[in-house]
Amino acid sequence: MERQVPDRQPTIEQAMLYQVKMREIRQAIEALPAKQRAAVISQVRRVGVFSNREGVGLFGIGGEVVLFRAYETLRARWRTWLKREFR
Repeated sequence: MERQVPDRQPTIEQAMLYQVKMREIRQAIEALPAKQRAAVISQVRRVGVFSNREGVGLFGIGGEVVLFRAYETLRARWRTWLKREFR
């Protein structure tokens, strides 16, 4: 008897939901002010906010503060979205 390996590919519904979530995340990040957006993107790319980010004026602890503010803004936006989606 042949063993069948479960298909690990997402279903069409899962793939579509993933695309919707990613679009929501991109839109939320794009809506941030320029410095906050740059801090989030540099963190995602693992550049780190302690790196010298001269182009956008993010330096050391100042970069940490900007990143914190960006995360707080994103949390607030997603909290509102979650309440709306899961009523």
